[in-house]
Amino acid sequence: MEVRARWLVLATGAVPKALLAAEVCERQQPSGVALRGYVKNDAMVGRITAMEVVWHQKLRPGYGWIFPCRDGVFNIGVGLAHSHNKMKDGRRSMQDVNLREVFAAFTECYAPAKALMAGGTLQGELKGAPLRCSLEGARYSEPGLLVTGEAAGSTYAFTGEGIGKAMETGLLAAEALVVGRRRQLDDGAVRADYESRLRALKPRFDLYERANRVNEHPWLADLLIWRAKRSPGIVRRMSGVLDETHNPGNLVTLRGLTKLFLPIR
Repeated sequence: MEVRARWLVLATGAVPKALLAAEVCERQQPSGVALRGYVKNDAMVGRITAMEVVWHQKLRPGYGWIFPCRDGVFNIGVGLAHSHNKMKDGRRSMQDVNLREVFAAFTECYAPAKALMAGGTLQGELKGAPLRCSLEGARYSEPGLLVTGEAAGSTYAFTGEGIGKAMETGLLAAEALVVGRRRQLDDGAVRADYESRLRALKPRFDLYERANRVNEHPWLADLLIWRAKRSPGIVRRMSGVLDETHNPGNLVTLRGLTKLFLPIR
């Protein structure tokens, strides 16, 4: 069967097979890897009400997360950004990290994760998945083609947050197509419009890429954890990174590190 359309929106996730077929893939290796599952536990409803991201010495160089879905089901997982080291010949090799061991450590060192798993029922199996981050790794468009979501690298490097970001890039693709049709723009103008919209987002992604140094350097993670235990203000600042009300890049600047030692209310 042959299907024809003026535009194809490629939203196939982080697996590069479709990107390769469309000849827009610039890097096959993922930016990071994750392991996640869905757990039903009605007793945790009301106890976990928002996305929780956890950094802990036992999870480094990765992190863990939990967020509520619906009907007593929760998404729980662990991730590792920059999972592939760049070698001298330009190729990338996977770090020697066992995500199942990291997941087990998460359910031991973080009480809500432990309670969720102990009293809940896993819906299906834990599944691994690649992550493509920082709006990198693929060209954004080709004639008749717009690349969106994780295929375009729509996940934040520092936190692994990607669902909302993927939807945001999808909306930008839709807006570019609607404007192009309304104004009767040629394909080149539509592509340019879409790519400019993604480039406008790139500085925000770059800030989370910079903040990811916390995951890469264990002493930075230890410092943040040590200070957060002693300062509710630091906890609020970290929460602001998650809900995008605080600049994540400031976490790893000299000024930002200096602030960790200043009293915050």
